[in-house]
Amino acid sequence: MHITDFDHLTIETSSVALPESDRAAPSQLVAGLRARALPEGAVVLICMPNGRNLLQLFFSLVAAGYVPAMLPPATPVLRLRQMAEDFSAVAVVRPRLGEELRKELGIEAVNRQAGWEVGFFRTLAKPVTEPGEVILTTSGTSSHFSSGCVHSIGSLRANARKHAAEINLSASDTMLINLPLYYSFALVAQAIAGIECGARLVISGPPFIGSQYVADLARHRVTVSSVTPVLMRTLLAHSAAVLPETVRALTVGGDFLAPEQAAAFVQRYPGKELYLTYGVTEAGPRVSTGRAHEANAKRFASVGRPMPGTLVRLLDADGPAREGELLVHSDTLLRRKLGRNAQSPLIELDGQTWLKTGDIFEIDEAGHLFFKHRKSDFIVLNDEKVNLAAIKQFCRALPGVLTCKTRSIRRADTVDGYFLEITVDDLLVGPAEADAMKAQIMKGLKHIERPSSLTLTPVNRQQYEFYK
Repeated sequence: MHITDFDHLTIETSSVALPESDRAAPSQLVAGLRARALPEGAVVLICMPNGRNLLQLFFSLVAAGYVPAMLPPATPVLRLRQMAEDFSAVAVVRPRLGEELRKELGIEAVNRQAGWEVGFFRTLAKPVTEPGEVILTTSGTSSHFSSGCVHSIGSLRANARKHAAEINLSASDTMLINLPLYYSFALVAQAIAGIECGARLVISGPPFIGSQYVADLARHRVTVSSVTPVLMRTLLAHSAAVLPETVRALTVGGDFLAPEQAAAFVQRYPGKELYLTYGVTEAGPRVSTGRAHEANAKRFASVGRPMPGTLVRLLDADGPAREGELLVHSDTLLRRKLGRNAQSPLIELDGQTWLKTGDIFEIDEAGHLFFKHRKSDFIVLNDEKVNLAAIKQFCRALPGVLTCKTRSIRRADTVDGYFLEITVDDLLVGPAEADAMKAQIMKGLKHIERPSSLTLTPVNRQQYEFYK
């Protein structure tokens, strides 16, 4: 089965059927790229909502020798421009490209097609990628907003097949994809895994609405779906939200599910399968799978053991607790990272290549993985990974900024937000400039990344340099 062959698959949206004319549109996009003699291996940014068209765009670009990079549809224009520069992108696909956006992105021409518009960038550079590669963007967790992981489509397919085997996914299943497809978890562990198995795919959301989610499960007779911990909490909090009988299994990814919530699901739904998974985009992305429905109470806190062909070890394990940074070795690791200031997370140990995950784990005597905390400087807000280091780096690049700090806001064991405190040079940033700077910062951040409180404190630069 070729991954670009959609004809034998059932892929539909949960709301409206796609017109037949829309299904031919990806070939028009490829024809437009070739008509402009754009080089194979060049990157095309895709900022489209979930749907069959999005998947067809993705795989059509891969098949034609171009490199897709999927981004959230609401990506701020500053972020888009930076990614276009750092990835040497030749085009961007969005539902609509207004005149102001065209100017800000440096787009010289627009090709309007059924369902979207394609903007061609004015300045073109030599491709930094090659045919058969895919960029999985990691702006939530990397050291910089424009970071992307370069993978081969072959390794993503291999990772998807391993994950499918772990959750017993087959052609008899119907998979509901309600997570954003620009997440590596949804793209690889759901969409590609389903396609590799010949499963029926149904695409919905976001946004996630508990009642609508359950209705979609019933309407399409879904057997397998994936949720994040926040979505799981939403389901468990509403007693009326009962999973239909057709649902065989749920998988959890994107963050770590509290053990008491895993226990609550298993107790409420005896006979249904619950898989707790761990992965990072750099790993391609899935690493391990835990079978909560078969686990004892202790292992409700575990994300299971590594998938076949995946090795793990701890770096600088601390004492008898056997805690340390998790390293991963497999045949599905990223090839390299792109983006300004991008640093490779790969190291060589004992003649093998290992991925440094930045996550601190404990490994028990049976090889089960238990997450402890994150080494890197980011927080999780409503299942979205917010990188405080990248936000501070973004702010420090603004004229007049001397330094900035962040402070997390915690209630019990939950992070509810963060404070962003910026110190500025009073000679460069007065009251009027401060308002403009605040607006610029907010404009450059996604909604989930915006601080609960943003303060700018002006100081005398010379005094600051002397006393800091």
